[in-house]
Amino acid sequence: MFGGWIISVLLDFTFIEKVVYFTCIPIGALLPDIDRVDTKLGHLIKPLSGWLNKTVGHRTLTHSLFFITVLYYSAIIAFGINIVFTGLMIGCVMHVLFDMMTPAGVSLLYPLSSKRFKIN
Repeated sequence: MFGGWIISVLLDFTFIEKVVYFTCIPIGALLPDIDRVDTKLGHLIKPLSGWLNKTVGHRTLTHSLFFITVLYYSAIIAFGINIVFTGLMIGCVMHVLFDMMTPAGVSLLYPLSSKRFKIN
């Protein structure tokens, strides 16, 4: 959350913008786990999450720099830069960073590499 706070200070958000932004961060933190049917978001989109899990597995595509970059720039192209998508992406990045602190790590460079990266 500290990284999210720094960005909100740097971008000089109004109070209402901060409320929207900080509401979107935890929602964005759910995004990388859409590759699991047993998560809240994965349960809502079972066909997609089931397909992702069977096709690429957990902590690969949805935990990669590729996923975060494509998702963010697709949102910018479709909707422009805004507080909602910035908050969602901050949450997504924080999720991946925290998963890197676990023994399993994440495939940060997927699909180029399946190597798991960890922060010890």
